Amino acid sequence: MPFHEVLQQPHKRFIDVIGIVIHLMPLEYIGGRPYREAIQMDSRWDIIILGIWPELLQRNALRWVLARDNKSIIIGIMLRHNKLHRCLQTSDHSTVELDPDHHTTH
Repeated sequence: MPFHEVLQQPHKRFIDVIGIVIHLMPLEYIGGRPYREAIQMDSRWDIIILGIWPELLQRNALRWVLARDNKSIIIGIMLRHNKLHRCLQTSDHSTVELDPDHHTTH
């Protein structure tokens, strides 16, 4: 979904997006759990914040650290829209792919 349409969606709706990481916020702890925000840009130059909770942070720890410097592409599946904080957040149902393989690269 294009980022400009995400903010119009209802609270807690599951959304799929793809974008390039342009900034990675420092790791912080919320309620004793690690949390990090990645700022993404889509092909229309729209920006959105992606909040990443521990399960997906720990699974790809090194790749998250390198994501900003490498301008990684992120595909987020079943990210939850948080209307209060105007961002997308990972949930137990989310899948995040960092720099997925593309058939034209082989």
